[in-house]
Parts: sequence; C-alpha cells; structure tokens
Amino acid sequence: MNKKGIETYLLNVIIGLIIAVILVFILLNLIGQFISPAGKGEEDTIYFYHTKLAKDLIDMNLNEIKNLTFLTKKGFVLISFSKEFDQIDIKNNECSYSIKESVMKPVKCRDKNCLCICNSDPNLAGELRPDCNSQEARCIEMPLKIKTLKCENFILYDSNEKLYNLETKKERESFIINTITSKAL
Repeated sequence: MNKKGIETYLLNVIIGLIIAVILVFILLNLIGQFISPAGKGEEDTIYFYHTKLAKDLIDMNLNEIKNLTFLTKKGFVLISFSKEFDQIDIKNNECSYSIKESVMKPVKCRDKNCLCICNSDPNLAGELRPDCNSQEARCIEMPLKIKTLKCENFILYDSNEKLYNLETKKERESFIINTITSKAL
C-alpha cells in the first residue's frame, strides 16, 4: 500500500470507531429507558406537583387568592406540619381523614413549617397511617403554616389518581387551602 492509501484507511477506521461509539451510547441510553424501575416516572410526578405547589404558595403576595392544582397518587398523602406542633393528632373529626395514631413531624421539619409528601395507605377501616420519615417522604420548608378554614393542618389523600383544584390564599400568618374540585385521570 502506498502512503496515501494507508492514511485514507486509518482515517476511515477512526471515523468508523467514532460512529460505532456514538451508536453504542445511543443504544445503551434507549435500553436504559426501557429497563428503568417500574413506576419511577409516576413517583417523580407526585414530587413534581409537590414542589410546584410549594413554589406557587411561596411566590404568592399577601391576601392574594390563587387556584392551584395537585395530582394525588395512591400510597402518598400531602400533609402540612406547623412549627408550633411536633405531631398531628386528628381522630374522627371534621378535619379530613381519620388518623389512627399521631403523625410525628419529620426530624427535618423540627421547629419549621413544612409541606410534605408522605407514604400512606389506609387500612381496612379507612384510617390513614402516614409515614413521613420513610425514604420516599419529601418535605419542603415553608415560610408560613398551611391550614384549612377548619383545621390547623392541611391533609390531602385519595386512593385514586386525581387532579385536585385548590383555592389558596396567603394571609399574614398562614396559607389557607381549600379543595374546590377533583377530576379522576
């Protein structure tokens, strides 16, 4: 082979290797998307809505009223903790769901107002048992406490995936959240 032939051959080999590496990278990326853990995308969705709700509340002005949304997911409960209390104890009253045992405020929320996504499935009696210290639980520190008109804490749970419309208002010392409607998905 002459010198020009060797250079052309080496150039073709190098270009071929570069193309092969790119194709292998693309193929591995596609395979990784199909083999990823089941439900991971669904889990990310609840965290997205949790983060968006917290950010939208924080961005509100005093006395502003906004309609916001939150997507529920089976196995998770949205729950607020006030910095004044170390636990939530709501038993069979007008404050939403029946909670069998007190819900302890997560350690990361001690002396803070927090909005948390906690693991929870109701037992056969329909009682929620939120676990806000589980590995899947996420909490966001809030500047004000979050409550409803009747209750000192806000709790939202649905055994089905539903998109909730929430009427929210920022007051001097708290955010007030009321559920307006829900739509099954």
